[in-house]
Amino acid sequence: MRPIDKTAIKNPAAFLRPINLEIFKIVTDYIEQARVKSVLDVGAGICLLNSILELEDDAARFASDIRTDNLLEGREVLQKHGQSAHLVNNWAQRLPFKDDSFDCAAILTVFINIDDLNTVREVVSEMKRVVKPGGFAVFEYRNKYNVPLRIKHLLNRVVEKSLPITAFSPKQFSKILDEAGWKEELIIPVWSRIGILTPSYVVIARKQ
Repeated sequence: MRPIDKTAIKNPAAFLRPINLEIFKIVTDYIEQARVKSVLDVGAGICLLNSILELEDDAARFASDIRTDNLLEGREVLQKHGQSAHLVNNWAQRLPFKDDSFDCAAILTVFINIDDLNTVREVVSEMKRVVKPGGFAVFEYRNKYNVPLRIKHLLNRVVEKSLPITAFSPKQFSKILDEAGWKEELIIPVWSRIGILTPSYVVIARKQ
């Protein structure tokens, strides 16, 4: 994992929260050890994952996001980290790629803001479509049993114009993966293995 250049990011308080940094560390370590030749970051935001991933020079990097402003900033963030990637502006549930295109796909810090369960299912299924057989995906979701997150969720329900907060239990998310045909291989708790203290889980799932 490359060091993050905080000066390259316009709003570091939003994108470089401690939990996000821990998630990126877990994910980059796994993807780098897998030595993939192609990676797709879904809901990439400002392309931080591809900016800090250390892959072979010939590895193909792609980043997809619905917000054009994020991708424009992401191009600058990539450049300041000495990286480049193919940037695609699209919905996560309709990825503009052929079947079996990528060794790896990842979606991080995204599901927390998707309040429609069917959309989550569509994204999980669409990621399976574009990953090669034998390839894998990295999913991150917030833990519904985490006490601080539950309090924040309740507060957001009464605050006008606040973003939704969506969280899952490991059992719930495992069912979504199973329904889409993924084989769940590894569940990594972020920061703590004690359920009520675990804010987030990173899941590695394999396409058969």
